[in-house]
Amino acid sequence: MSDTKEFTVADLIRKRMSGEKSFAPHTLYDPDADCVTYFHIDVPTHSDQIDPFVTLYYEQASGTLAGYKVKCVRMLVRKLVEEQHMSPDAIRFGDVLDLAAKMSEDHRKKAERRQAKESELADTLLPNVG
Repeated sequence: MSDTKEFTVADLIRKRMSGEKSFAPHTLYDPDADCVTYFHIDVPTHSDQIDPFVTLYYEQASGTLAGYKVKCVRMLVRKLVEEQHMSPDAIRFGDVLDLAAKMSEDHRKKAERRQAKESELADTLLPNVG
């Protein structure tokens, strides 16, 4: 069992409204959004969506990493089970993050190839007039 306590959004709002200042690092799974969000410090943040799956949250004042969000968790777990033959009970969150990074890299490479083909087609159909 993890030392990290899980909170619901309602719990966090109640704590804020009550003026309670205690904070514990927490992980929250939102089944409706199918994402896992983790924060290890309670500070104002800004976000940077680094790929289709992962968003990083940085402290506004210092730029220190404050947390992250991983989307499409069910799909990522399903891929680990179906394609890598992992037992659902043996999957660690690091496995999910690794797969998200690999899929993101594959997505980036496909987008670059598509963009190169589109550029080549545009050059063929619309040659520079000088």
